[in-house]
Amino acid sequence: MASSSSDPVSSSCNRRNFLKCCLLVVATLILVQFMTLKSFSLNYTSLVNFTDTYFLRKNISVYLNPPGVPLSPNVSNRTLTSRITTLPLTSRNTTLHTKVVNNSSSVNVNSTSTQRCPEDPPNLRGPLATFRDALTFEELEKIFPEIQAGGRFRPSECVSRHKVAIIIPYRDREEQLRILLYNLHAMLTRQLIDYGIYVVDEALPTKFNRAMLMNIGYNEAIKIYDYQCFIFHDVDLIPQDDRLLYNCPPHPRHMSAAIDKFNYKLPYQALFGGVSALTKEQFTKVNGFSNMYFGWGGEDDDMYKRIKKNGYKVIRYPMNIARYRMIKHKRDKGNEPNPRRSMQLRGAEKRSEREGLSTLKYKVLHLEEKKLYTWVHVEIDENEIMQPWRSIISYISRTKTNPENTATEFTVDLPKQLNLQEKWERASLDVELSSNFKSDISFICIDECEKSVFCGTSYPVLPS
Repeated sequence: MASSSSDPVSSSCNRRNFLKCCLLVVATLILVQFMTLKSFSLNYTSLVNFTDTYFLRKNISVYLNPPGVPLSPNVSNRTLTSRITTLPLTSRNTTLHTKVVNNSSSVNVNSTSTQRCPEDPPNLRGPLATFRDALTFEELEKIFPEIQAGGRFRPSECVSRHKVAIIIPYRDREEQLRILLYNLHAMLTRQLIDYGIYVVDEALPTKFNRAMLMNIGYNEAIKIYDYQCFIFHDVDLIPQDDRLLYNCPPHPRHMSAAIDKFNYKLPYQALFGGVSALTKEQFTKVNGFSNMYFGWGGEDDDMYKRIKKNGYKVIRYPMNIARYRMIKHKRDKGNEPNPRRSMQLRGAEKRSEREGLSTLKYKVLHLEEKKLYTWVHVEIDENEIMQPWRSIISYISRTKTNPENTATEFTVDLPKQLNLQEKWERASLDVELSSNFKSDISFICIDECEKSVFCGTSYPVLPS
């Protein structure tokens, strides 16, 4: 009788059992490896179409806290022991990389490393679950022990490619400031930039002047460190994606293109408010922001005009990256809408070379390097800043009932503007309409006058 080992049916069964055992072992190993990663909370965002149209990749983001940061309430039900990060896809490297990073942080600002940091920071996470808690400053200091006095940080493992000052115009928004600092420090330390945060606080009772505070922040920051990039940042805007790199490209960048308040859509193409980035060279070339905008509105549109006049273009990140959450708040007392903003914008380009960073006047009341930021408390004299403009506007207002005479007087001094009389003759004496023509005259006068405070001499005496 033949042995059972030669039975083809029996041999087939043995082979099938062997394959089943192998598959079971492989499945068990995969399951064990997966379980060692514990619990991840993954959010698969929509497909992102990159510059190279030949490929797409699925952007995987993990809602995690930074190293050493306690879980915030909105993610407290998750056990997070590791982090997963997706590196940017470029035309030079078409492979999708995924890297697991240890849940630890080691920072030494005195590092002697001479290796330059990578252009694409490897520990970015993409879309973020922003922190909404207004922790105390003492709690924040414990969370970010690596932050040095004055809100300064530099990576320990490499030499940063970017020296960045974040300038925050501020008045009486402490809760929002604490929320912003919580989010900014957590994000910026992963971007491997050498940065400092400057909070420029305007003393009462002067009307709030956001643009002038940003000029002051720039002016004080360059006295402290050799910054080459400046991020001008509203205190109520929280970044929602760490691929939104806080550095400065060859053209001015409008960072906050997509804000939740506006359904993540750009309200209008010329918008440059919220958060913006300019290099030192760009900022000095456009002569900084205008100092004339006391109260809410106008200063960011003025800056847009300055940028365009100097041959730059405004660039933005894709709308799925340039996302910010606005902290809800009521408009501050002393920051009411500026009734002159439309009139001031009309002369923005003509004023830009003679008014701005080059005519900055202020008094520093106190400068202190706090743990998480540098506090610059300043006093601004609105009358001193606005006096040259008020003189002309006041004169025109006194003579508005006799528009023909007004146009004639200005035409004598400004022969290029022979059409002003015709403008006045066609205008109604309606307050709003006549105000438009008054603004034309006022800024033409400043622009064409050969002897003005902006030309380095005394302001001319106007007819009474």
